[in-house]
Amino acid sequence: MISVITIALNNDSNLLKTVESLNHIRATYQDGFFEHIIVSPDMSCSEFKESRFLFEEPSGIYPAMNAGLRDAKGEYLWFLNSGDECVECPDFSCLFGKNHPAGPHIFCFPVIRKYSDGRQEVYEGNLTNPHQGILYHRDVFTRVGEYDTRYKLISDCLLYDRMREYKVKVIKLSKPIAYFAMDGISGSAEGKQRSKREFRHYFLRNITKLMAWFRFFRSYL
Repeated sequence: MISVITIALNNDSNLLKTVESLNHIRATYQDGFFEHIIVSPDMSCSEFKESRFLFEEPSGIYPAMNAGLRDAKGEYLWFLNSGDECVECPDFSCLFGKNHPAGPHIFCFPVIRKYSDGRQEVYEGNLTNPHQGILYHRDVFTRVGEYDTRYKLISDCLLYDRMREYKVKVIKLSKPIAYFAMDGISGSAEGKQRSKREFRHYFLRNITKLMAWFRFFRSYL
């Protein structure tokens, strides 16, 4: 089973878009193939009866993502946040193969970036993908730990770094799995500046990581 985890600050049109896109999974796969968890401080998000609501104080996206993964019951975890969407014909055939790697692993899909001006582009970043394009086997978090809540925007990258250190296996796939909304904080000018400050703070505290990161990301870009 896949646990689809959605972080939402409010019950708005973006959340509705995400919830409705999951009907593409229901149309293709049998009941019980996935569960949907909405993590939000907005109690009205509990109105979506086919989703499980998890109340979380508004302390940031990564504490909410950690709360969602702790509550998840699926073998695989997929973080599809408010405003992001599942593609029309999602291909999860990778989950039915007989040759899954032993131990922690991820399936890495392309994502389709959606911009507010209507533009779309396919992005394939392998392990540098946004989380919308990754199915995490739940053992990944058992092995490498949860998201680092000291940072607001770069904890996905810090998680990828720990996955590299622990040699988490990456299975790269060719079909996009999600539309990634680029009008959120991470895609804004303010978000990019904040990410730079957070990376600067991280590397000043972990200077030995700098060259390892350079080699790591160069190998995947």
